[in-house]
Amino acid sequence: MEPSPLAGIAYTDQEDRLWRWTESPRDAEIRAALDKSLDPSRLSMDESYLLIRFIRRCALAAARTGDPTPIRYGYAALAALDQERMDRRDVIWAGAVLTWAAQRLGLDAPALAAAATARLSRDAAALIVGTTHTRVDLSGQWGFIPRETADGLVLFGFEHAHFAPETDLTTMTVTLADEIERAGYRITSLTLGTQFPSVWVGGRTRLTRGLTGCTDLHADQDDIRDGLLVFLLEAPRASRAAAIAAAATAKEHVLALASGKVAAVLSLMPGHTLPPIHFEPMLRRVLAQE
Repeated sequence: MEPSPLAGIAYTDQEDRLWRWTESPRDAEIRAALDKSLDPSRLSMDESYLLIRFIRRCALAAARTGDPTPIRYGYAALAALDQERMDRRDVIWAGAVLTWAAQRLGLDAPALAAAATARLSRDAAALIVGTTHTRVDLSGQWGFIPRETADGLVLFGFEHAHFAPETDLTTMTVTLADEIERAGYRITSLTLGTQFPSVWVGGRTRLTRGLTGCTDLHADQDDIRDGLLVFLLEAPRASRAAAIAAAATAKEHVLALASGKVAAVLSLMPGHTLPPIHFEPMLRRVLAQE
């Protein structure tokens, strides 16, 4: 059997992020494969989920530029997924993200989906076309929140906790990610609207009530078990942020600082070779934006 046209194609971690857009030659390679038609039965599971990543990138590319071409390719990729072998919820989720972009551009999403799925079985086509029939709010059940940045529109992961900070926690978190990457780490996730668990303040839930926003990011270094987790949060008042920082600092392997109503809580995995204090200048630079 000949290898799949997608064999050997993979996005880098940077290309897979939607919160910081990166151009990728992999997009053109996948478009070329779709132009020749893909047989879903020949795709491995890794290749199927490569198409899911491609679909997300198509949606964001179209929303950023106003060009409908990526959306058409996105629906073609949806039609190339083997729904019998995949979790259909992943297909629905990818379809919803693509429909969001089509609706943002004022396109006829049902017609585009119908054209792409014309050769599929009735049930397989209905699953994809069904994702186009309602207005899509990404920040609702789909786990993303769009944000305009200096580099254009991006999509952040969103966990649905209350997120209405007065401080620009989004920009601060991206700045922190930049700092951490410059220190040699790889960002593995960056999420807005997260919960700040009370375990970080010794179970004192009164400290975590009424937060106006929280973000988190995870980072690690390849092949080295020395990852870190950072929360940035805004409290209702400066005294609460200071109390959160004081309580969190009491935990082992944790550094916590506060500036105004914003607190930063950094936790290192056990076995990390650097002490928490090593990251203090980085956190102070980020908090200086408050």
